[in-house]
Amino acid sequence: MSDMLYQQIAKDILNEISDTLWNISSVEASAIIRRILAADRIFVAGAGRSRLMMSAFAMRLMHIGLSVHMVGDVTTPAITSRDLLLIASGSGRTSTMITICERARSAGAAIAAFTANPQEQLGGMADITVTIPASYTRGASSQTQIGASTFEEALLIFTDALIITIAEALQIEDNDSLLWKYHANLE
Repeated sequence: MSDMLYQQIAKDILNEISDTLWNISSVEASAIIRRILAADRIFVAGAGRSRLMMSAFAMRLMHIGLSVHMVGDVTTPAITSRDLLLIASGSGRTSTMITICERARSAGAAIAAFTANPQEQLGGMADITVTIPASYTRGASSQTQIGASTFEEALLIFTDALIITIAEALQIEDNDSLLWKYHANLE
């Protein structure tokens, strides 16, 4: 592969992600921030690469001092009506995520979904839906990338932007010092 081919592909990917990010609703973003700040604890879920992006989000939520748990980890406690489930599914119909939502709903927890398809079942189950408007259909997910990469990459960047906004709302003046206070030290 020539350098020029790589550079053009990278440019196309960045343009896709940028276009997706600029089209996320600021109203939806504000709603998710308010819900995160109101929750006693935050539970985070996703499947596949979406889980990886949500794990990164959970880590940063912890780094700014919030109580957060990854669904499925052995130390994750029971969710309650004072908690928030943050769940990601590009398709909006991942069966395991639907089951997790049903269980969270039966416990009385609030549910916020990140999806490319808010009209699907997950969007209907959520109290708040943040639409990550990446093309997401089998065989037509992206002009450039494989699968749901644009959704997943935009989700990662969007949630990193949420962290900065949440830290400001919490009046955290030195994000980096707080990160290192909570950063893993057994590595």
